[in-house]
Amino acid sequence: MADDRPPVIPASTATARPKLTGLDRAAVIEALGRPRLSRREATAEVLTFGGLECSLFVFLYDGPDGIGVVRHVEARARQGFALVSDGRCIDSVLGRKAAAGASPV
Repeated sequence: MADDRPPVIPASTATARPKLTGLDRAAVIEALGRPRLSRREATAEVLTFGGLECSLFVFLYDGPDGIGVVRHVEARARQGFALVSDGRCIDSVLGRKAAAGASPV
């Protein structure tokens, strides 16, 4: 029988979880790694990161200076697309980044 429980993320990764709100694009990419997808809308950019069990959507909105900063973060399950915990998804993205050989923040 398959184990449907999500993988355990090491505590050292969880404690390194960055606060994304207010970061610019470069800081988000430094913290989470390269996004799987980037799409531009009228006054926003949406970066999509793949975690081990979720997808993390980071919304950067242009400020008066034209530089986008994170104003909203949304996490969705990979199966069924239901909303999941942002923090747990960030940990999952950091776990995938660490597994790929990049050290988490």
